[in-house]
Amino acid sequence: YDVARDPSHPNQIWIASRNAGLKLWNIAADTLLHELTYDIPGKGSRYSPYDITITAKHLYVATSQGLFSMPIGQPQQGLTLLYPIKATSATQCCEPFLVNNLCHAGEKWLFAATQAGIVSLDLVSNKVNVRHKGEYIRHIEVYDNKLYALADGKLLVEELDGRGEKQYPLPQAVLTFYK
Repeated sequence: YDVARDPSHPNQIWIASRNAGLKLWNIAADTLLHELTYDIPGKGSRYSPYDITITAKHLYVATSQGLFSMPIGQPQQGLTLLYPIKATSATQCCEPFLVNNLCHAGEKWLFAATQAGIVSLDLVSNKVNVRHKGEYIRHIEVYDNKLYALADGKLLVEELDGRGEKQYPLPQAVLTFYK
C-alpha cells in the first residue's frame, strides 16, 4: 500500500504490504535485501499497513488494527499501539480498527484519519486527542497550515489545533482530494 524512505538512512526503504505487515528492506547496488518484518501484538505480520510517516524520532504506521509507532534508530521486532488503547491488554490489538492515512505538520503534529474520527498526536507532549468522534474520516491532508479532512458527505477544514472548524457539504462520496 505504501513505500517510505527515511532521509537519514537513504539505503533503506519501508514497504507496507497488504496482509503481510511492515517490511524494512536494504538497497544494495541493484538489489533489495529483506532485513525485517515488523509484527503487531495479536496479529504477527498478518495485518495491512496503509500508510507510513517518518518524523525525526519515530516511524508511524496506519493499519487495519490501529495507529502504531516505533522509535527510529532503536531496533526492535514489533510496533507499539498508540491508538486505540483498550482497557485490557488482552483485547488491545486483536480487534480491527481502520486508520486510513496519516499526515504530519512539521515536528509538532501527527494526524490520523480513522473509522471513528481524527486522531491528533501532539509530537512534543505525546498527548493524543480525538476530534470529530464517531465520524468516519476517509482522508486528511495539511495545506497552508490548515487540516483538511474528508468525512462522509463533507469536507472539514480547521486550524491544526482544532479551532475555527468549517464544514462544506459534498454531493457525493469522495475518497481523496488535492489542493
